[in-house]
Amino acid sequence: MSKHVGCIINELEESEIADDDFSLFMILLKIDDSGEVTSTESIEPIGKIGVDIDNEECLFHITPYGKPLKISEAYAEIETIDSRFSLVSVIEKEFDDSSWIRMDNPVIGFGENVNEKRFFIVCRA
Repeated sequence: MSKHVGCIINELEESEIADDDFSLFMILLKIDDSGEVTSTESIEPIGKIGVDIDNEECLFHITPYGKPLKISEAYAEIETIDSRFSLVSVIEKEFDDSSWIRMDNPVIGFGENVNEKRFFIVCRA
């Protein structure tokens, strides 16, 4: 089940570990039918946050090789979004010079890596 904006706001407000200098990343996990994590698909920086009003979604845009948002930047944007909106990771794949597709994955959790100062948005790959 996908997490909602209210979930990430609570997570960030209650976290005693993730502070403003943490960077925001998306981790995509392969999970088998029993719910066990089988592997990590990728870890990518989140470069921007958007909103899809029609589908009531908060969008975390993955920017491969880009600079990740800081927690403070992300929180300032997230707190303005309706707390009931679903959290979704977004990857835009370009097929040729004129066509692209948006691939979405629902957010299923959060995590931190204190040593690397990273806050993770966790999705199923």
